[in-house]
Amino acid sequence: MSAPGRIPETTLTASLTAAATALLILLAPAPAHAQPRQLAQPQQLAPMPTSELLAARSHYQVTRYSRAAIAARHARARARVVAYARAQRGKWYAYGQMGPARYDCSGLTLAAFRRVGVRLPHSSSAQARRGRRVSRPRAADLVVYRGHVGIAVGRGRMVDAPGRGQQVVERRIYGRPVYRRLFG
Repeated sequence: MSAPGRIPETTLTASLTAAATALLILLAPAPAHAQPRQLAQPQQLAPMPTSELLAARSHYQVTRYSRAAIAARHARARARVVAYARAQRGKWYAYGQMGPARYDCSGLTLAAFRRVGVRLPHSSSAQARRGRRVSRPRAADLVVYRGHVGIAVGRGRMVDAPGRGQQVVERRIYGRPVYRRLFG
């Protein structure tokens, strides 16, 4: 039994099969000795109620973009961002650089999020305005300070490019930053 407002799969399957059969009959070439086919007058079909159209559409969207599938895709993306950021540890800071040999703070976040298809500007203050503000960080959230940005990696830690003369490091989140979630 189907949920209220949804079209049962058997009805959809039967309708699609009937429509495909009718198309094959109409499009099949006639034998050479046959007389031209007389097509029947098209029947006037009753319009489908809007509620049925919406139910079919929402059923399609729920099955194609289920919450569990979206959550799994976001979890994989977060893991890729964190893995990329951690792989850059030990590379030197260089103002205005976005890798692959040297990074500044916003260049590191830009490069990490680019791996999962998220485009960020190359400015820590512009990145600070992206996404939505959250109170508790998750992996791959932006850790935003005044004039500085890093990537949360979980357990109260972040990866960032601290400044001139230093290397990209993983360290404890310090002070009172603002956390920005770009997806998930």
